[in-house]
Amino acid sequence: MVKKFSNPALLYAYTGCTSLIFMLPVIIPFYNHQLGLTFQDFLFAEAFFACVVIAMEVPSGYMSDRWSRKFTLSVASLFGMIGYTAIIMADGLVGVMIAQGILGVAVACNSGTISALMYDSLLENGNLKTYQKQEGRRHGIGLYCVGIGSICGGFLYALNPYAPFYVDIATLALAMGISILIKEPVRHRASAEIHPLKDIWDTAKYCLHGHKLLAATILTGVIIFGATKQMMWAQQPFFMLNAIDEKYFGMLMAIGFVAGGLSGQFGHMITARLSSFQVLGLMVLAMFAACWISALNIPYLSLAVLFTGAVIFGAGFPYFSELISSEVEQKRRATALSAMGFLISIAFIPLSLFIGAADEYFDIRYALAGLGLWVLCGGSLGLLVWKKYYNRGNNAIRGRAQQVHR
Repeated sequence: MVKKFSNPALLYAYTGCTSLIFMLPVIIPFYNHQLGLTFQDFLFAEAFFACVVIAMEVPSGYMSDRWSRKFTLSVASLFGMIGYTAIIMADGLVGVMIAQGILGVAVACNSGTISALMYDSLLENGNLKTYQKQEGRRHGIGLYCVGIGSICGGFLYALNPYAPFYVDIATLALAMGISILIKEPVRHRASAEIHPLKDIWDTAKYCLHGHKLLAATILTGVIIFGATKQMMWAQQPFFMLNAIDEKYFGMLMAIGFVAGGLSGQFGHMITARLSSFQVLGLMVLAMFAACWISALNIPYLSLAVLFTGAVIFGAGFPYFSELISSEVEQKRRATALSAMGFLISIAFIPLSLFIGAADEYFDIRYALAGLGLWVLCGGSLGLLVWKKYYNRGNNAIRGRAQQVHR
């Protein structure tokens, strides 16, 4: 008799497999040594990757909401395998861009779907109050696995530059098998009378215009997580600037990912003691400080704070997922979560082009300083808007309560 695993356990396993990205710590040396591409070329390909994610983010969330979440995860794994195979076969920037586009479809299908599936599963089982804890644990497992993959990827690269990609394909095949075992939560499906494109547009409009607090939450998340992603890619050029041997890249990056995993797993213990405004403000200030301290290139200290992005991503993403999920109805939850990923990808394009140009014409320190200003200015604006509509919502609730009391 086959033992049935719960959805949270299967989602932990799926996240672990998709997060064992063995090529991550050596992707820039691989592009440089095997394909003759610069860091600016790499970020140009990443910008194209972001364009594909933008094009597919909300439609994939819609597919997840209206058809099947587990099927969407299977599609993500399949496209991931095809994308890594395309990188192996690539010859120059055009081939890499095609591969990155295929990987963009995979990322878009995963984005929002896993969090929505966790939320729906806990809702169905009556354990919704544990969502942030469970989602934080899943997020933590993902970052632990990224750390493990980073350590192993460095050693695999030393044996054979293509070996990390071969192992990545194998782990994604395992992820596809796990997705098949997931139980689709019971949902009340909407009728097919509304055209899919109109329904997607209506959901996006609701998230970004009709619900002001939700829009402010998403936009603040875009500022923060757009920066954490850039800080992660800045690590390898920073290592190169300081003449660190490539074989240590994986171990160094693993430190940051493990720290991020711990913050994801246990971050709810800290955020529970703070107001939402305090949590968001702390993230903005921490990212700004980390960017500028890293830009100063202070021995050891700058290297240590460079991993702050992973820590904030680890604790912050589950927190934002809960904030967003609690504000939308079930049938649009994955689409709403995908809206944040959609906008992060939009923000990534100009940010990546700026980071690449700053590194090409100056060095990575100037790029990090500019990234810090992005977080400070954009994050402060997002917080002001968020607080405005949060206070307005609380005032409306108090007003209705007073009317009922009278």
